Amino acid sequence: MRIVIVSLLLIVSTLVSAQPVDRVEKIRALVEAQGLLATFQQQMALGKENRRRQADQILTQMLGELNAPPSVQMQMKAAMTDFVSATEAPWSAEDVVNEWATLYGPHFTDEELDQLLAYYTSPLAQKEVMIDREVLVQFTTHFQELFKPIIQKATSDFVSHLDTIAKECRCSKKKVRKS
Repeated sequence: MRIVIVSLLLIVSTLVSAQPVDRVEKIRALVEAQGLLATFQQQMALGKENRRRQADQILTQMLGELNAPPSVQMQMKAAMTDFVSATEAPWSAEDVVNEWATLYGPHFTDEELDQLLAYYTSPLAQKEVMIDREVLVQFTTHFQELFKPIIQKATSDFVSHLDTIAKECRCSKKKVRKS
């Protein structure tokens, strides 16, 4: 009898501890079916490319204003590479997905997760996920292009404004103290 009770307790404890793992697996499967990992990877790559492009524009502008020898140009290009590397997120797309799952999961019951999984693993939902990713790149690029002249004008106006303030101020340059 004692063996039967111990066996039953072991089975019950296994089922209880398996349920949260099952739920976590459902959420992970749902996140995968929704294409979130690929979407977050895509967004992170686009962000990196945009930062690289921005840094390249700044470098091109700066080099256009300087008569820098090739060795200085190489140092500036290396500095740009360092900048792009320094602005990379210290987390992966998988880390983002895990956080998403942690925040997303508690809002649904197991039954609702099952229904969501059934939908997102269907051919129609998989088509939607694929198209969403494709359209997201086009959508993001569209608004980045629309925003580019706004940023360029605002940056130009800002630099001009700073130049005007500096000229009106007739401030002398600070002397650098050598320690």
